[in-house]
Amino acid sequence: MAIAGETCDRERFASYIWRTVDFQTYKNGYRLDLEATAQLTWTILAEALREGPYQTNALIGGIDEDGEAKMYWLDYLGTIQRVTKGGHGYAGYFTASVLDNAYKGSMTKDEGLEAIRWCIKEMKERFLMDQPHYFVKVITKDGVEVLEY
Repeated sequence: MAIAGETCDRERFASYIWRTVDFQTYKNGYRLDLEATAQLTWTILAEALREGPYQTNALIGGIDEDGEAKMYWLDYLGTIQRVTKGGHGYAGYFTASVLDNAYKGSMTKDEGLEAIRWCIKEMKERFLMDQPHYFVKVITKDGVEVLEY
């Protein structure tokens, strides 16, 4: 899960989601799958919108039980959408066109990392702040690999 938004809301929301998922595992005796986790997160965002909204957006991705890679895009207004690529915040504005041009249905890991390199290059050229380090999390059936660019 990648979360963007105001620091306090982002930290509080992420902590609440992970604890709720752990509680559901304890209560039901099995771990929620990727889609159920995304739907639970969406429900929490949508309910909070009416009481005390979280100013957060999230991307939830992983490999589902059937071995299929999935990603869900959620925003602070309680919108959820299954997507093949995505971003939030200012980065989403700058990288959306790069991802649209680079994405293919059956990309290899190297092709995906090249698309990320193009996104980082675009951010370095267009974004007002200089971000010295970028971290990329590659999710596979074997686990999560963290790369620094």
